Amino acid sequence: MELAKSCDYAVRGLLYLAQRPDPFEPVLLRDVAREARAPEAFMSKVFQGLRACHIVRSHRGRARGYSLARPASEISLYDVILAMQGQAALSSMAPPADHEHAEHAFQRAWWRIEQQIVESLKRHTLETLLSPAAEPSA
Repeated sequence: MELAKSCDYAVRGLLYLAQRPDPFEPVLLRDVAREARAPEAFMSKVFQGLRACHIVRSHRGRARGYSLARPASEISLYDVILAMQGQAALSSMAPPADHEHAEHAFQRAWWRIEQQIVESLKRHTLETLLSPAAEPSA
């Protein structure tokens, strides 16, 4: 599994929003980009993808900017990767159709390993990333 730079920037930006006293208060994109050490133009595209997947909310008008769309405890790494790269980034092969043949043993094992990774990504939320004491159970 190889993650794109957009995933890294997305997580950095989301963690910045999540650690604020009020993660639902809008923050200017330039401030998010600065804190995430990301180019503002690229962060704009990243946050457009996050908005389309209802991870962040955009605000217009006087109090413009971006905020989390839901609590940090409800935004997982799985959600972020899915928003940035789609389902294909989360698995390299489909489960083997034939479970009986020994030649498919590696594919079955690899598929199970990828499923464990996906389950772990679902358990790791922005909240657990910010609070090492609140690590998700295995």
